[in-house]
Amino acid sequence: RAMSTYVRNWAYGHPYPFDLFNTFSHTTNRDLSWYFRTWCYETFTMDMAVNVQKTDAGQQWIMISAEGAAVGDIPVQITYADGKTTDLIVKAEQWYGLNKGRAVRIQGKEGKRIQKVELDPDGITFDISTKNNVWESVPQ
Repeated sequence: RAMSTYVRNWAYGHPYPFDLFNTFSHTTNRDLSWYFRTWCYETFTMDMAVNVQKTDAGQQWIMISAEGAAVGDIPVQITYADGKTTDLIVKAEQWYGLNKGRAVRIQGKEGKRIQKVELDPDGITFDISTKNNVWESVPQ
């Protein structure tokens, strides 16, 4: 839809790169400046890492950290001890909030023990190191 809008608006014109960037941001109703700056103008690398932390009350928190300078949308698959899974996407906007792009914290389901967390299970992101994309609980 964004590409069709861009082609329609700029047919036979002389657009600049920012015309493409602005059309995509406007059409998707998302601020995509992080994407275009990171992937078109910088030499940043993306390296996401996952860890799970437990509080004194027994609640589990999933910590996703950005080891590289680039961040973006990252799919996350959480597997609980009962075998059920939850799929979610951490949006790039979460990285640019108060945490300044270094870490995102996600709360696990109340009363459910996390067995495994995997970042980008389908391998669709630009993550340069997949060694730190999986966290598995020690068998009890």
